[in-house]
Amino acid sequence: MRNSRRNSRNAKTRRSGTENASRNRAPRREPYHSPGAVLVLLAIVFAPTIFFQVSKINVTGDTRYTSEQLIKSTGVKQGDNMFFLDTKQIAADLKDEYPYLDTVKLRRKLPSTLQIEVSDRTAALSIEQNGKYLILDMSGKVLEKTKSAAKGTA
Repeated sequence: MRNSRRNSRNAKTRRSGTENASRNRAPRREPYHSPGAVLVLLAIVFAPTIFFQVSKINVTGDTRYTSEQLIKSTGVKQGDNMFFLDTKQIAADLKDEYPYLDTVKLRRKLPSTLQIEVSDRTAALSIEQNGKYLILDMSGKVLEKTKSAAKGTA
């Protein structure tokens, strides 16, 4: 009998507690989405893809390679999105393909220009090996193999 009284008391307090809580709570409101807010959100999402497209690629710096060679090797085309370019990977790929490149920096000049800044390594040493010459820079990187020694090298 004692247990049944306790259970009935607990049930009453539970019921009355939920009734009071529902009376004090403000009615739930559905979120309001204004058309203007939705348009602003869409503009933020799509603006970089529409407005920041590559239209011009400039190459600056002293290098033995032509601008056309370097631009072609980047794989970047007019109309590519500026923000989706992996500039570090492009710079690393250029340095791998062209051994004389010492530094390569890609910079975005908004809204639509990609700037490639390059500088060349300097040949410092020519080593003869089997009738051919290895041309090396100061750090010991092999720049090329040729039939003759490079001018101004030891």
